[in-house]
Amino acid sequence: MHVIGIRRNLAEQHPWLAVSVLKAFEEARRLAMDELAQIGHLYVSLPWSVAERDRTVALMGEDYWSYGVEANPHVLEEFLRYHHEQGLSKRKLTPEELFRRLRSICLRFRTSERSLLGRG
Repeated sequence: MHVIGIRRNLAEQHPWLAVSVLKAFEEARRLAMDELAQIGHLYVSLPWSVAERDRTVALMGEDYWSYGVEANPHVLEEFLRYHHEQGLSKRKLTPEELFRRLRSICLRFRTSERSLLGRG
């Protein structure tokens, strides 16, 4: 699993940035998962790729590349534990405090985005 961060000053200067990056990653994931589900032609020439995808879905569910804070609390907690253990933070942070400020920026942007699009 990976954690992608955006520098605070960039998120504050460009409130649309975090939402736009998330949307781009979600679209890339959707395209990749659609391609992996194709059995008429294989994107990779591995003989068991379809069987491995099916096995992964059976084990982890359809959203095995889940995105977002709510979908990954355990991943973020482990990341923050390692972050603290390796001396990168003075204390162990929680996912909530790590994303609190960015979440408020994103919520403001999404609200204004919906208004601009006539959806809210």
